[in-house]
Amino acid sequence: MICAQRPRKETPLDRVLFETAYVCGARASEVCGLYVEDLDLRLDDEHVRIHGKGGSVRTVLLDDRSYVALLKLYPARAGYTAGPLFRASINGCGRPAVLRHRRAGRPRTPHPATIIPWS
Repeated sequence: MICAQRPRKETPLDRVLFETAYVCGARASEVCGLYVEDLDLRLDDEHVRIHGKGGSVRTVLLDDRSYVALLKLYPARAGYTAGPLFRASINGCGRPAVLRHRRAGRPRTPHPATIIPWS
């Protein structure tokens, strides 16, 4: 099958976002709500604090060395020292990316394709 549109090139943000969801077993809304302060990447004690539904907080230990290296590199290259880990880049607002549905009344089933900037 031939695709009519050229596929979008994967960016480092995409890779970190989806790897975080996979490695941590986190919901899309939990990943979008991560802050740089939730990361603890000290050698042999790498972990992430995930803020889940109902105000619950869980700690996920990171044992995948390649993912930890990627996670250390991403904030450093983006220049993030504090604040949201994944920021909305549309219109340069720089606030946390959030999940919203465009139509009212739809059930809340987050999907990564629905990430839009926080207003």
